[in-house]
This record gives sequence, C-alpha cells and structure tokens, in this order.
Amino acid sequence: MSYEVVKLACKNLTQLEKMKLAQYLIQTSVQAMEKEKPKTQVKESASPTKAQVMSSVQERVLKSRPSKESSMKNFVRAMFQFQGGIPDTEVDNILKDLIRKKVFRIDGSKIIYL
Repeated sequence: MSYEVVKLACKNLTQLEKMKLAQYLIQTSVQAMEKEKPKTQVKESASPTKAQVMSSVQERVLKSRPSKESSMKNFVRAMFQFQGGIPDTEVDNILKDLIRKKVFRIDGSKIIYL
C-alpha cells in the first residue's frame, strides 16, 4: 500500500479516527526505531570518595575565592544542594580539612588564601 492510497483513505475518517491513526503510526515508528538502535544503558557511577569530593571542593574554592567565612560556608553548602544538601557539621569538617591542607586560613571572619 502506498502513501497516496492511505492518504485518500484517510479523507473518509473522522477527526478522532485520524488522531488515533496518527498515534498508532507514531508508536509503531518509535518501536521500529528502538529495535534498530536500542538505547544504551548508562551505569550509575559509584558515589565519589571523600578524597574526590575534597579535591573538587578545593578546586572550586580556589576558583571562586570567597572572602569571608560565612561566604565560604554558603559556597560549600551550595555545592551540595543538588545532592540533598549537607549538614553544618560536614561543612565545618570540609573547612577544617582545607585549612589543614593549607589552602587558606581564617583570620577573624576573613579568609586569607595561602
């Protein structure tokens, strides 16, 4: 059956029948495409290790360079907001690790980068 024959036959269909036919044609077309080229499944990557997280945080902190302690805490919190956020104790631990690595030091409420 050719396209022209189907086109002529469709003139006798109601609007609802035309919509159903269009939906059927789309569904069968998508199914045929999926059979030809199935989707590749992407494996979820394992959660990053603490060292990887700290390396990422350190890199981003050095690029952004917040100037106050409160800004730094907000910056670190913002990095984790799409993973559900992190508690304040973890933010403090991250800052302590960065101080221990001599990335910066806190003088009063100001941050001095080393």
